[in-house]
Amino acid sequence: MKGTGLGLSIIKRILREHYGDIELVSSKSGETIFRFWLPL
Repeated sequence: MKGTGLGLSIIKRILREHYGDIELVSSKSGETIFRFWLPL
């Protein structure tokens, strides 16, 4: 599926507007982990 490449950028902006953040971790084996934080 081809996308526009804007998804994570938009998510990051939304999270930061709500004092949250996103972290992306890639391993050498090819796995990718996305972590999202939002204050409660």
